[in-house]
Amino acid sequence: MTRFGEMATSSPESARKIQKAMSGIKDYSDFMPDPRDLPEHMDETEFKQRFQSVDSPAYQEISKQIDARITATPIYNSN
Repeated sequence: MTRFGEMATSSPESARKIQKAMSGIKDYSDFMPDPRDLPEHMDETEFKQRFQSVDSPAYQEISKQIDARITATPIYNSN
């Protein structure tokens, strides 16, 4: 949601664009990708087993996938 906040506050023009885009959304998937196939509810031990650290290639790949999904949502393509 950082990107959303940046768009909503970066300038009056950007704020108006995001307001207009939000007024036409059909459901949450217009601005939030489906997270159900992403790893979640990990404690520290499981996170370290799966990713080692936030700098690991595995974690960076998941992060890139999430960013790509967000970018592909309709609200971010309408601007």
